[in-house]
Amino acid sequence: MSADDSYAEVPYPTPPVRCTHPEILAVVGALSGLRPAPVDRCRVLEIGCGDGGNLLSMACGLPGAEFVGIEPSAPALARAADAAEALGVRNVRFERKGVEELDEPPGSYDYVVTHGVFSWVAPDVQEKILEVSARMLRPDGLAYVSYNTFPGWHARGMVREMMLYHVRNESSPSSRTANARDFLARLSDAVGATEKGGHLATDLEAYGALLRHERDLISRYPEPYFYHEHLERVNLPVYFHEFIARAARHGLKFVSEAFYSSSQSIAYGAPVADVVRSLAKDPMEIQQLLDFASNRAFRQSVLCRSDRPTATDPGAVRSFHVSSPVRSVSFEDAGETFGVPWGWTLTTSDPALRKALTRIGEGWPAPVSFRALEGDAGGPGLASSLFDAFSRGLVEFQAAPPRFTKSTGGRPCASPLARLQATSGKVVTNLRHEQVSLDELSRSWLVLLDGTRDAAGVLSALSDDGKVALQTADGATVTDPAERRRMLSEGVDAFLRNMADAALLAATSA
Repeated sequence: MSADDSYAEVPYPTPPVRCTHPEILAVVGALSGLRPAPVDRCRVLEIGCGDGGNLLSMACGLPGAEFVGIEPSAPALARAADAAEALGVRNVRFERKGVEELDEPPGSYDYVVTHGVFSWVAPDVQEKILEVSARMLRPDGLAYVSYNTFPGWHARGMVREMMLYHVRNESSPSSRTANARDFLARLSDAVGATEKGGHLATDLEAYGALLRHERDLISRYPEPYFYHEHLERVNLPVYFHEFIARAARHGLKFVSEAFYSSSQSIAYGAPVADVVRSLAKDPMEIQQLLDFASNRAFRQSVLCRSDRPTATDPGAVRSFHVSSPVRSVSFEDAGETFGVPWGWTLTTSDPALRKALTRIGEGWPAPVSFRALEGDAGGPGLASSLFDAFSRGLVEFQAAPPRFTKSTGGRPCASPLARLQATSGKVVTNLRHEQVSLDELSRSWLVLLDGTRDAAGVLSALSDDGKVALQTADGATVTDPAERRRMLSEGVDAFLRNMADAALLAATSA
């Protein structure tokens, strides 16, 4: 089965990828001394756009920008074109072609995005991706490329090869995925579970733990991702230093990871940071050693043209917006400790930073402009302090104002893309360019948020259709009209707050 055939037989939905958005890539560029194009009027190319799920979200949110997606798979491209037509989006164009067929003039794009493609194509196509990315970039443009990396993919690749061997005689994707999962589950349960003596005991315990780790990781993957990531014919991880050397041959150089903190040694803790800095001879060696220390299996690298001078510029923070679900978790003599849900913390006694982090957390998910934080918290060192927090992964910077609101007043309006997605599935794309899962009730209510109804209008629409089944605490069906309306009113209020907290309400709602 060819790659095109496998994607036709096992469709691979293209999700929005937050760090490919121009408002994130522009931050990385500006912090490196470049002058990226304004987000609201940039030009973006996506190589291997699939069914358009990533590009359409950008196009809907940035109507003044222009987007082009190329994709060789006809079925995927048809789905992208159908969605664009249903949404009436005119600033995105999808073309059926491979990267080797791209013939636009040099310097046509501000951002070139290649996500989930590089490691899954042959080496000659990989080289073409790098060549096209360099050729298509404008002077201060940025290219994003994601790829699987060693050393993390040594263990993962070993498991993949064993699964491929086990299903070598299976032809249908469904049987291949089912049998591969079953094989790994049975093998991981057996290895290292009972051996308590003998010279192989320690090795088998470690090996069994590795297999179980990969089993647990893979068990969370949806079928299309598992099939195309682990059972495709081509999957070619690389070491970071190999990727960067190949990029350099095409006139590209490394700027940062799209998740900026993942390329900053300060984010890995003092023991790792100290060892890496003591061993590394230059910034690129730091990156490679961070991969060694973290067993990294995946990178999302941002590149620029090799002829552009770059240098870290923390002062660029002053033009950004800042967001984070950061919260105060403790207060001691050493200062106040702030934390984020993914477990990272920062302790500070700086009153300006403490005040800024508090306001940022209270505003989440809406970002706060640096200017507003500076006016509120004061302190000449706030830009440097927030840059440090950003480098540690505590806050996020955006190069554009928010496109969503936390207000539930007026006539709330969810994005057309989210409303369209809600009609056919439980996962929708919010205005932070992220996926949000909805329950069945929220799905049916979300389509009503088209900007024509206030909260009372939504309540009336729900009351009139009579389709919402309501029950009392003891399970009895509520039939009294007044009681149904009261319960629905409370439900609508809670629903609107949830939609606002999920960044699903457009800032332009009236």
